[in-house]
Amino acid sequence: MARPYDRKILSSDLAHVSRAGLLDDWALQRAGRRGDGYVLVGTDEQGRVRETGQVQGWDIQAGWAWVTGTGLLRLGTPRSAIPSTGVTL
Repeated sequence: MARPYDRKILSSDLAHVSRAGLLDDWALQRAGRRGDGYVLVGTDEQGRVRETGQVQGWDIQAGWAWVTGTGLLRLGTPRSAIPSTGVTL
């Protein structure tokens, strides 16, 4: 699991992951114009493509990500088999 750089993700933060918004068919991308770091781009529960805020921490195997602005998200299927190869948040 990647460690966040500005806040510690607590088990209490993850207690309600089943009720968090879903991001499916997602990919990790550089933040681009907004500065350093990475964002997730994927399809939300309404079928809209969206870009999240900066990823603060995640656990792909457990299926969650913590992002700036939104907080906790559930992760569905990634676009690539190994979406985090060589990535340090």
